[in-house]
Amino acid sequence: NEELVHLFEIVQVPSATEEQTQQVLAIMTEAIERRSGIEIPYTTLRSLVRTTSGVLQNTPYPERAFDVLEESLVVAQSAGSKVLAEKVIAQVVSRKVGVPVGKVLQTERDYLLNLEEVMHRRIVNQHRAVSAIARAMIRARAGVRDTKKPIGTFLFLGPTGVGKTETAKTLAQTYFGSEDYLSRLDMSEYQGERGVESLLGSAAQPVGRLASIMSEQPFTVLLLDEFEKAHPMVHQLFLQILDEGRITDARGQQVSFNHAIIIATSNAGAELIRTTVHTQEQLPDGFEDTLREHILQEGIMRSELLNRFDGVITFTPLSKQHIEQIARLMLKALNRRLDTQHGVQVTITDELVTYLASIGYDPEFGARPMSRALKNTVEYAVARMVLKGELVPGKPVTLTPEQLHELAQPESA
Repeated sequence: NEELVHLFEIVQVPSATEEQTQQVLAIMTEAIERRSGIEIPYTTLRSLVRTTSGVLQNTPYPERAFDVLEESLVVAQSAGSKVLAEKVIAQVVSRKVGVPVGKVLQTERDYLLNLEEVMHRRIVNQHRAVSAIARAMIRARAGVRDTKKPIGTFLFLGPTGVGKTETAKTLAQTYFGSEDYLSRLDMSEYQGERGVESLLGSAAQPVGRLASIMSEQPFTVLLLDEFEKAHPMVHQLFLQILDEGRITDARGQQVSFNHAIIIATSNAGAELIRTTVHTQEQLPDGFEDTLREHILQEGIMRSELLNRFDGVITFTPLSKQHIEQIARLMLKALNRRLDTQHGVQVTITDELVTYLASIGYDPEFGARPMSRALKNTVEYAVARMVLKGELVPGKPVTLTPEQLHELAQPESA
C-alpha cells in the first residue's frame, strides 16, 4: 500500500562492525559463561569475530557471531570441555559453510603443497597460469595473505578455447572441493550504466546480484566472463572490490569478498599472444608486461584496475599435442561416469584420441568444440549400445574412428 508507506519514514539500521561486535561479546561473556558453565577466553572471542567475518552474510553482526557462539558452546559441552577453544569455532563455521576455515591440517597441507600438480591433472599446457594460481592459494590458506581482501584476484588473458574457464572450474574443485563453488557472471550483460544497479541493487530491487551470490556462497570462485565488455562504472566497482575486499550495496549493508577468489577473463590481447607464440614458439620472459602495455594503449582497461589484480595470467594457444591430451582427459572423465553407471569403460586407443582431436579442434575456438565432438561420437555410440542392451559389465567397449565417423553423419531421409 503506497499511501501507507508514505506515512512512515525509512530508517536504515546498519549491521554492527567487527569492532562493535567484539565489544558486545565481551560485555555478554560473563553472563554466557555462568549459564553454560564454560570459560570463554578473550582470544576465542577474537577468533570468533575473525572467523565469521565475510561468511554467513545473510545474518548481520552481532547476531551472526552469537549464533556461532551458541552452537560452539553446545559442541564444547557435548565433548565435556570446560574451556571453549578456537578450533571448536572453526569446526562450527566450517560445517556451516562446507569449507575448511581453521588451521591447516597435515593432510590438507600436503594437498596444498601439491596443488600445482593436482590442477595439471585437468589443465593441459598453461604452466604459467597454474603455477601463479597455486602460489597464491598456498599463501592464502597458510594465513599469510591480507585477510581483508579476496583470497586471490586474477585476470586471465588469452584466445578462446585455451582453458581459461576450465582453470576456474578446476580451482573451485581443487581449492573448495566442488565445481559448485563456481559463481559465473557474464559481464557482457553489464555494458550499460545500469550494470552497477544490477550488481549492487536499487530501490526497485534492493538485493543486487553480487550481494545475492556472496550471501548464499561466501566461499566461491567468482568468474567474470568477458570482463572487458563491462561498463567503465562496473570496472570502477570492481576496482573497489579488489582494493578493499568489500562494497556497500543498495540496502546500506556491506558485502564482503574476503573468502572469494575473483577471476576475470578476457580475449584482450589474444592476437598479440597468437602472433608472439607463432613467431617465437613460446612467450618470452616479461611478456606479461608487454601485454599490459598493449591493453593500456588500446584503452581496454585503466592502469589502476589492471594493477589491482594479484596476477595477470597469459594463456597460450594449444598445439595438436595439447588437443590430444585434452581428448584423453575427456575420455577418462567419460569412463569414470560409464564405470559408475554401467560398469563399463571405453578402450582409449591412440587412433580414437587422434580422431577426436581432429574433429574437436578449431583454430578460432581452440578446444571448445571438443565437448560437442565427444557427445556426437563416443557418447552417442555408447548410448545406442545401452538402448540395444549390448553393454556387458566388465567388458571393454572398443570404438574405431570408422564407426564413429559413420555415426556422426546425419541419417538421410
